[in-house]
Amino acid sequence: MDIILLDALGSINGATQSNLEGKLQILDARPWLNAQGNALLGGGFENNEVYTNCDFTFCDIANIHEVKKAHHAMSLMALTPQAFGDKDSYLKSIDETGYYQLISTILKAVNMVVECIVEKKQNVLVHCSDG
Repeated sequence: MDIILLDALGSINGATQSNLEGKLQILDARPWLNAQGNALLGGGFENNEVYTNCDFTFCDIANIHEVKKAHHAMSLMALTPQAFGDKDSYLKSIDETGYYQLISTILKAVNMVVECIVEKKQNVLVHCSDG
């Protein structure tokens, strides 16, 4: 049933000059490797052989637990005044949280969504099936 639904979503806009096939763009928030691991454990994994009217892109965003961990570490930095004493150690501590890398990856994914919708006139589905 989901195959029919996703094919229909892809063809709603029909073919446009920038979206010649009228395909649905599916952005999987996970890294490709996580999706492969999920498939090995019996979880779902979309592919072009089954979903013929869809294009797939992996966004390489860490799972929600890693995002939460980085956010928590960054929050602790703000609550630790002694971390502000030495600029070099402060910047190193910020870098070690991984927060800015995650935010950068998330913003790249957001940019892909906007580009698909605005420039390519594609319908977009964003999902993550591993939390």
